[in-house]
Amino acid sequence: MLWRWGYRLLVTLLLPLVLLWFSWPRAGVPKVGRRLGEYLGGGTAVAGRPLWLHAASVGEVNALLPLLRAMRQRWPQLPLLVTTTSATGAERVAALAIDGLHHRFQPLDQPWVVARFIARHHPRSCLLTEMELWPELLLQLAAIGIPCGLVNARMSARSARGYGRLKPLLAPALASLSLVLTQSRAVSRRLHTLGVRPEALQQVGNLKFDLTIDDGLLARAANLRHSWGERPVWLAASTHDDEEAQLLQLHQRLRQQWPTLLLVLVPRHPQRFDAVAELVAQCDMRLARRSLGQPVDGQTAVYLGDTMGELLLLQGCADLVVVGGTFIDHGGQNPLEAAALGKPLLLGPSVYNFREAVTLLLAARAAHQCQRVSDLEQLFNQWLAEPHRAQQLGERGKAVVAANSGALGRSLQALELWLPAAPQE
Repeated sequence: MLWRWGYRLLVTLLLPLVLLWFSWPRAGVPKVGRRLGEYLGGGTAVAGRPLWLHAASVGEVNALLPLLRAMRQRWPQLPLLVTTTSATGAERVAALAIDGLHHRFQPLDQPWVVARFIARHHPRSCLLTEMELWPELLLQLAAIGIPCGLVNARMSARSARGYGRLKPLLAPALASLSLVLTQSRAVSRRLHTLGVRPEALQQVGNLKFDLTIDDGLLARAANLRHSWGERPVWLAASTHDDEEAQLLQLHQRLRQQWPTLLLVLVPRHPQRFDAVAELVAQCDMRLARRSLGQPVDGQTAVYLGDTMGELLLLQGCADLVVVGGTFIDHGGQNPLEAAALGKPLLLGPSVYNFREAVTLLLAARAAHQCQRVSDLEQLFNQWLAEPHRAQQLGERGKAVVAANSGALGRSLQALELWLPAAPQE
């Protein structure tokens, strides 16, 4: 109890700073504007006792997408309320165009804010995703009998050690979860150690393997790639600060041998788009920005993917993909979209966010892992000289994704038994 009161005090003290952060205009980030009150539990009520799903940002929304579509088909009359913490996540939800899908910003984990949100929307149940663990929210839902679950749950060994320091606070909240669908047996063990009841745990696999690549997207990718002419293309996906500079230096060296080589650079965070464009200018390389509709011509060396929700499309244009967040101590971004597209993958040493997926890809020889960005140069030269070798890696990656799909079906089966009665047609 002492831990909970201490947590409440800390959240209350931080509340003004958090609201200031969300309301502060930042380059490349959609504005929250008049919707700031939603972080305090405001906003128009969603009628019909919706199913509430929380996804922190764009990556979590993308992971939920197959589940959202399947739910809409299975329960066409069930209102779906998706909350996100970030404005970029909100923008991604708006782009989904799913009937009966509503978005609000996540209520901050403060007692009166959570209570206000619940009273306003009257959710029939709540599903959090991946690692979204909010003690106040979980305990309040449990106190009034609204079931709460966790889908596509992941937790690295590193994260488990960090959360373990907060176990007196987290254990009662995690014990309230009535369904936890995990990506792996290791995740189930870590969550049980932190307080999740064993009867709530079900290992179903990773929803991110259940990718459906739309034929229309593949056609658009082919057309875009054709507009760039006959030239080799590599893509750096979801990169972070301190990675882009190294990758641009690598690109400069590679272009000495492959002068038509094009780099498609897609930073992870939109607020850094302008800074990355400036970095390219400092390297004295010709840049085209997708957000400005600038064409790629024969002199273009770098194409900046500075739009939201188009990473899959741009990966479809590449001959090979470098996964961002792996060459700094960040844990890596999702490699499975590129693998599902049949793209050969290159990763750095930091992959703890997707350890199980990367292990499968490496074991199938569908990806290469390097310790430093400079180590990529030799592999690039090999693959550009012998593209069939890279294509073989890509085909193996696609097979890994196909072989490990099925989490969606298992998740739906578990949810059908868990969810309260949903409205039917």
